[in-house]
Amino acid sequence: MRTKPLFCTLTLVCCLVFPQAGAGQGTAEFPDSAQALRTRLDARVTASFEKSFGEILQSISRSQKLRIILDRRIDPATVIKCQAQNESVRTLLQKITSMANVAFCEIRGNIYVGPKATCHWLASLCELHQQSLKERLSSNTGQLDAKRLLTASDFQWEYLSDPTDLIESLVTSCGLSVSNPHLLKHDRWNANGLSNLPISQKLTILLAGFGLTFEWNIANKSIELRPFPSSVVLKTTIQKSLSESNLDKIKSALPDLKIKSSDGTLIAEGRYEDIDRLNRLLAGERVSTSTTSTSENRFTLSVPKAPAKDLLEAVANSRKLTLSASPEATELWTKQIGVNVKEVTLEELLDVITKACGLKWTINDDELEISE
Repeated sequence: MRTKPLFCTLTLVCCLVFPQAGAGQGTAEFPDSAQALRTRLDARVTASFEKSFGEILQSISRSQKLRIILDRRIDPATVIKCQAQNESVRTLLQKITSMANVAFCEIRGNIYVGPKATCHWLASLCELHQQSLKERLSSNTGQLDAKRLLTASDFQWEYLSDPTDLIESLVTSCGLSVSNPHLLKHDRWNANGLSNLPISQKLTILLAGFGLTFEWNIANKSIELRPFPSSVVLKTTIQKSLSESNLDKIKSALPDLKIKSSDGTLIAEGRYEDIDRLNRLLAGERVSTSTTSTSENRFTLSVPKAPAKDLLEAVANSRKLTLSASPEATELWTKQIGVNVKEVTLEELLDVITKACGLKWTINDDELEISE
């Protein structure tokens, strides 16, 4: 039987928009800042793909010199057929990730491709951990090498690297340890790397694919692995006075960001991406104000009364997750509960359902696990 050959072509239409080494836009090899990455994602390409998702990401990474990290829970073998005619690299990534039912986010000069919920919060979590580390180090001077912990650097790993070894090597290099490494699953990774990140953000990215994050314990010189959070809210204060009309315009442009103005000060709460857009808008930049809070990422549900198990099964099926429960949980999830939510994330909906009957949830790989 004859098979249709797979093909992959990627032609650069204009390379002049690429950042040049030594021009403050990152190295010629990979971007090392958010601005350098945005410049490279603005490059125009013409592309035609009919290949596995993983191979397409590798082609884009090689041809456009981009650090692209694929979440270990995403199947790289999914075949994607896509064409782009003189479109930006960003638009191309949006197309192919949408076809694979995943998302991507930008963290300094790096791109992370993974589940939509993970990508929605990952950059915010990276920033939160960096802020937390700075605060803890300021009150624990002398115990650890603060400069080493806070300084950004590249990080590379070889083909068939064990992520547990990578995480522990990062931690031990800064005089720390992992208190509960048994939560990491055995895996082997392709060669890849991260550009210009401090240890807090490296760890956040490496752990995300396991559905995990961590908590600093500076006093004990360790980190403790924790479940990836259902939401992350950052808060920032900006010394800026705006007229009421200009403030209304910014609120309209950034609807997901809570902004208050008082005595020449703006107080903003929300995701890292929206706070970053706010700062760039105030600096006079022209920025995209699109949001990832799309209806396909969110749930609206009104159920007067139903067994929690039925609701969890419906949620799991909608995200193609396998549902499992501990023996103790199966005795509790038969409880009849009511749910009335609008435009909430997957994590927020799971919190509502499980808390109503005294349960907890975690997502590991493609499995939704319910426990007491």
